[in-house]
Amino acid sequence: RFRLLCRIPNNAKVKVLLPSDDGSPCSSKYFFIWNPPLLDIYGNSTGEIISSKKGSAEKKNYKDGENAIVYTKHDQIEKLSISSDLDDTEVTTTNSPFFQRRRHAADETARLLALAVASGVRCIAFAKTRCLVELIYEKCISKLKQQDATSHLVEKVEIYRGGYTAEVRRHVENQLFQNKLIGVVGTSALELGVDIGGIDLTLHCGYPGSHTSLMQQAGRAGRGGQTDRPSFSVCICFNSPSEQYLWRNPKALLGDGVKGVNTSCIPTEALSLAQDHILCAAAEFPLFGSKSVTSCFFLFQNNSPEAAAAVVSDCNLFGGPNIYERAIAILCEKGSLCKNQTVLPVNNALADGFCSYSSHPSIKKPWAQVSIRSIEPLQYKIVDTSHPMQGGRLDGIHSDKAVLDVVPYSRIFYHCFPGSIIMHRGRKYKVISLTKPPAVNGASCYAG
Repeated sequence: RFRLLCRIPNNAKVKVLLPSDDGSPCSSKYFFIWNPPLLDIYGNSTGEIISSKKGSAEKKNYKDGENAIVYTKHDQIEKLSISSDLDDTEVTTTNSPFFQRRRHAADETARLLALAVASGVRCIAFAKTRCLVELIYEKCISKLKQQDATSHLVEKVEIYRGGYTAEVRRHVENQLFQNKLIGVVGTSALELGVDIGGIDLTLHCGYPGSHTSLMQQAGRAGRGGQTDRPSFSVCICFNSPSEQYLWRNPKALLGDGVKGVNTSCIPTEALSLAQDHILCAAAEFPLFGSKSVTSCFFLFQNNSPEAAAAVVSDCNLFGGPNIYERAIAILCEKGSLCKNQTVLPVNNALADGFCSYSSHPSIKKPWAQVSIRSIEPLQYKIVDTSHPMQGGRLDGIHSDKAVLDVVPYSRIFYHCFPGSIIMHRGRKYKVISLTKPPAVNGASCYAG
C-alpha cells in the first residue's frame, strides 16, 4: 500500500523507521512527578506530602463570631461557633487526620509557573480543560502581581486554548515565535500544530490521560536545537487515587500509565466525527467498505485474492464495521453519499458484491465545513456587549471583534447559562442572555 501511494517501484529498497527511531536533534529530557503538600485546617501548607502526625494539638484564641474545627481527645471533629458569651475562649485545634486535604493541582501548577517565569525559565503549563487553564492563568498573574520585582512579568505570560478567535490565537503564536513570552498556559491545543523552540520546562496539571498525550506535551520542550541543554517535564498530581498511584509508582508514568477500564469502543459522539471524515474521503476517492481500493489493484493486475484480502479496508480505517456502516447509512439517508455498483472483470469470490460510495455531485469541498477544533456542528459565540462596535445590543452579533469565545452546544447550558460567571483571559464576565438554538445544524448562536 505504501508503494502504491508513493509510486515506489517494487525493486526499490525502502527503509521504514519506527516511532522510537527519533532522529531529530534534541537534548536529554527529565521527567518528575510532583505531589502538592497537605494543608492544615486553615488552608496553610503543612510542608508534608504524607501525614506523619495523628494529632499534634495547638492552641489558638478565637474572636467573637469565628468558627473553629475542633479535634477532640475522642478523635471526633466538631464545629463550634464562638459567641460573645465565650470571651477570650481558648479552643484546641489540630492537624486532624480526619480533616486533611491536599493543595489543588491547579494552585500548585500556577505557583510553579510563577516561579519559573520569575526565574526566566521558558515554560508551558498544560491543563485538561478550559476552566482549569483560565484558573491557572488567573492565579499565576495574581502571584506575579504580589511582588514589585515580578509585576512587570505579567505581560510575559499568555493563555492559549480552543474557543478563542483565530486573531487571538495567531497573536499568541506570534509572540511565542518571537520569544516575547516566558510562560504560556494551554490545553491540548498546544500539543500539535504549533512548533515552538526554546522551551525548557513543561508543567502538566494532572496526568494527561495517556502516554501518547504526555509525550506530545513534553515534546514541546527541548526543541531549540541545543543538544547540550536538557529539558524538564513535571507532572503535578491531583489528590485522586489514580494520580496518587502514579506518585507512589513513578515508573508507571513512562510505562503503561494508569491501567484503567478498556475504552477501545467508540463513543456515540465519535459517530458525528466519522461522518465528517467519511464524507471528505468519499469526495476524494470512492470508498469500498470492507474491500479496499488496493484490493481492486491486486485483483485487476495480479489476480491475487490472498494479497487483496490482507490489505486494510476502508471499513477498518474509519473505526470498524459498526461505526462505518452506521455513518454510511446516515450519510446516504441525508443524500450526502451516492452508492455505486462496481463490476470487476475477475472471476473470484472476492470480486463479487463490489460497491462503492462517493459524495454527491452537489457537495463541493466538504472538508471546508469540518472544524478541526470541535466535532459538534452547533457552536455558541460569547459576545462582549460592552465592546464599542457591539454597543450593548443583544439582538445579534454586530462585529466579529466583539466575539470573545466559542463554546460547543453540549457545554453551553452548564458553562454559559444566563447569570453564570465565565472567565476569559484573566477577566470575569457575566452572561446576561442566551439565544435559542436554530433548527438547522451548522448555524451559530450567541450569548451576551
